[in-house]
Amino acid sequence: MPEETYRILVADDDPPILELLGEYLATRGHQVKLVPNGELALDALNNEHFDVLVTDLKMPGTDGLELLRHVREQSLPVATIMMTGYGTIESAISAMKSGAHNYLLKPFRLREVHNSVAQAVQEHRKEQASLRLQHLGELQHAIQNVRHIGDLEGLYVQTAQSLTNELEAKGALIAFYEPTERRWVEYHRAGTPAAFKGVDIDSVAQIAQQNIQPLRNPQCWFGEGEHLLVTTIRAPLAKGPAQTIGLIAVAGMQSTLPNPDRILHVYAGLLGQCIANQLLLAKTTPGMDDSRNTDTHWAQTLEEPLLECAKLLDIEPEKAKAAAWAIRLRANEDHSLRDLVEGGNFDVVTMGGGGLPMSVLGILNPILECLDEREDGFGSPHGLAKTERHPAARLAAALSHWTWLTTTRTYAARLPTGHAAEAMQREALHRFGEEEVNVILDLLGEEA
Repeated sequence: MPEETYRILVADDDPPILELLGEYLATRGHQVKLVPNGELALDALNNEHFDVLVTDLKMPGTDGLELLRHVREQSLPVATIMMTGYGTIESAISAMKSGAHNYLLKPFRLREVHNSVAQAVQEHRKEQASLRLQHLGELQHAIQNVRHIGDLEGLYVQTAQSLTNELEAKGALIAFYEPTERRWVEYHRAGTPAAFKGVDIDSVAQIAQQNIQPLRNPQCWFGEGEHLLVTTIRAPLAKGPAQTIGLIAVAGMQSTLPNPDRILHVYAGLLGQCIANQLLLAKTTPGMDDSRNTDTHWAQTLEEPLLECAKLLDIEPEKAKAAAWAIRLRANEDHSLRDLVEGGNFDVVTMGGGGLPMSVLGILNPILECLDEREDGFGSPHGLAKTERHPAARLAAALSHWTWLTTTRTYAARLPTGHAAEAMQREALHRFGEEEVNVILDLLGEEA
């Protein structure tokens, strides 16, 4: 079995030691970066990913103890080794108190360095495993406190945040396939705003259901691919085997934990069972049934209010009709967003009671391209700013979101009018437009 290799940062102000360590660790297959002082080490830690930091204790300026404190305070996913020529109990204690996973006394044998690296990584993984148990314990406790479907949304928030922390990722996202809307919808995300910039949820979901890890699969992104770890959420919602209802995606993972996909499976399994229990409870408890009528096509019900809102916003009728068709096409499982905007896949004979009119075909694509747009570029091929998006697309997106909040959500409670209005106004700041949201609330706010 081949030895594990790591990306290692070595900081030492002694050039012969630095060169010796670099050559030796490279011959063992590791990727090594050498820096002669603590300032350059800090810069490297802040801008690159490393599995191990090997640093001298005594250096002019920023010393080894300061580097270790930085790793600990910033929660960087790095195993740490302190080197010192001052072999005292005090220096060893200082190193360990500062978070060092191992330390080396100079002069050392090169074999000791390699063993020390392996031991430090194992110690770091033990810490991560301990944190994992803590996170899972917190999640189990949260699940036990879920009393009805209205509590699920808080569970999604905690799950996404726990995974972001545990896997030391840029972000985590939870999405579900809405049976009424016949499309994948994001429920919650955690982490940095741009963690999922340009991600194509339709393609991610398709690949995830084939049990193929997307990793940097370009099909999952409209732009530059990011490291992506994905698993499906499965739940037994009726008699028979469990079915896929959602997915969890983690972007930009930096953790060195082995088998992170298994960790994701555990979270998804806990979430799926909890969701199934709450949906079953809602169906069997008088007054709590939150089921949805999927007989009427969701997109058809939006056409009339969309045209009314468009008239109030002075949007041309043809553009409003194109926006209505964009919603229909997004709600058709046979056509992913990528199919529509990249392949021009409009070979539709009948859909929602009629054929696709040639009069709207020329203005359909610009609307489709930004229908799911967000400020951070999520869901769009182009990452358009709010002011650049087609007015009819902003209206269609806002109306779809209002309907989702108040009528069609399957895996969270529908919001009452007042709460839905607050949510819409928050989204108006970065996703829709204030004019569009105000018109929708004036027209539909009292009816929901």
